[in-house]
Parts: sequence; structure tokens; C-alpha cells
Amino acid sequence: GDRATDQLPRPSLSCYLSRDNRTPTAAAAVTYTAREEFQIKQGDQVAAKTSRTGAPDEWILARVMNVSDDSSTTTILDEHADAGGSSSIHHLSPRQVIRLPKPKEKKNAKLFQEGSFVLAMFPETTMLYRAVVVQTPRWQGKNGSWGPYSLAFDDDEDPNNPGYSINRQVAFQHVVPLPRDFKLP
Repeated sequence: GDRATDQLPRPSLSCYLSRDNRTPTAAAAVTYTAREEFQIKQGDQVAAKTSRTGAPDEWILARVMNVSDDSSTTTILDEHADAGGSSSIHHLSPRQVIRLPKPKEKKNAKLFQEGSFVLAMFPETTMLYRAVVVQTPRWQGKNGSWGPYSLAFDDDEDPNNPGYSINRQVAFQHVVPLPRDFKLP
């Protein structure tokens, strides 16, 4: 481990035991690194980078089919592809997969501040593009979930208002951190 995290108190396992007090729940795996907190599991919906190295980033909505035992490879299925087409299955490294946030997780929710760049799913598509946060979501108590973000996507100009972007509502679970090495087209 890294020296800074070695100094942190370890959470006790007992408080994470499930009702039958035998099986630790997923929360037992809590550690202090963001990557662990968002451990990707089979069945999770993710943003997946399918572009070749060096090419502009292309991110799609996908579902995890399998994670290799050593976590070095994640097999994903393109959520938009025709069922069963081999082009819809990709084997990716952990750096090419980002777990989508859960709209009902209030405690560990990572909110992106107004003005920050994010990777987000463009409405009515299964593609994710760079966007800037216009308004952060609000917690909706009656639904017990986060409301949508208001985002402005790159190159999405309002035809009625040249020079201005259209602000688009994007569901909380379709907005993830913009990768540090994101390559624009």
C-alpha cells in the first residue's frame, strides 16, 4: 500500500455484517481508495472506452459480462449493439472502464461542480462525450434519488442562439469523471 493510506484507521468488519451475521456485505470491502470503492462487478453498467490507442476517445454505454480473476481484463457488452454480434463484445483494461454511479446512493455520491468537465451520455444515444456542468443535480427526497445534471456538450450549439450551447438534462447515473488523458476528436 501507499504510505498515506497505511496510516488511516481500518473500518471494523463487524459493523458491515449482513442480517444473518455470517456473510460480510459488499460494504465490508470498503477501503480508502476511490478505485476500490467503485469495484466493477459482473452486471454493472459502465462507460467503456472502445477507441484504439492514440485515436480520439470513444466511450459507449456497456454492461460488464466478466472481470478476469486478476482484474486485468473486463469483458463488456455494448448496450446498443445488435444482440449477439461479436463486434458488441470488447475486452478492456481497467483504465478503459468507469462504473456508472447509482442514483440512489446519497452517502458516497460524487457530485461534479458547476464549470467542471465530465464525460456524459448524450441524450437519446448510448455514446458518452465531454461536457461541462451547468448545474449540479439536487437530491430528490420524495424519489430517494438524485435529479439530473444540466450539461453543455462540446460542439452542441443552439441553432436559435448561435455561439451558445444547448443545456441538456442528463440523468445522474450517466455522468462520470472525465479521464485525465481524454483525447478530443
